[in-house]
Amino acid sequence: MINLIANTVLEKKVYDVLSSFFSDKKLLLVKIVHSEGKNSKLELYLDKLDGKVSVEECAHIAREISSLLEVEDVIEGAYRLEISSPGIDRSLTRIEDFSKYKNFNVKVVKGNVTVKGELAGYSSKSVNIRNKSGVSNIEISDIKDIKLDIDKMSFEKLKKMESL
Repeated sequence: MINLIANTVLEKKVYDVLSSFFSDKKLLLVKIVHSEGKNSKLELYLDKLDGKVSVEECAHIAREISSLLEVEDVIEGAYRLEISSPGIDRSLTRIEDFSKYKNFNVKVVKGNVTVKGELAGYSSKSVNIRNKSGVSNIEISDIKDIKLDIDKMSFEKLKKMESL
C-alpha cells in the first residue's frame, strides 16, 4: 500500500530512505507529499504508534530527517521540509486505517476525479464507497489519495472519530 503513502518516484525514494528511521522511533509515516517548482516542498505527515505527535516532537524530528535526507542526497536543489501530524482530515494509507474509519465519510482522489461518500468496505486491493449514486468499487492502485471528509460531519461523529 506504499502508493497511498508515497505516490511519485521521489516520494517512494524518501519512504525507502526514512522507513527504518520511523520504525526505530516508533513513529508511523502516514503520508509523503512532494511539491516541485520554485517553492519546492516536502511534507511528511506522521503519528506515534501509541498516540499523537506534538509540535515539539515534529520540530525535533524535522532536524533529524533533514540531516538524513541531506546525507542521502534524495532531493536535488533547495526545498522546504514540513513535518506535521496528519490532522483531523487525515489520509488513510493502511488497511488498519480502513478498518478504523469504516463507515466514516471520505474523499477519494482518483486521477482528476474526486469521489465522496462513506467508506462502506475494503480489501487489500480496493475500497467500496457508498454515496447517493450507489456503491463504487475503486482499485487501490488507482487511488492518489483517500482522506477523511469532515465537511457536514456531525459534532458527535467528529468526537467519535477523534477518540479512535
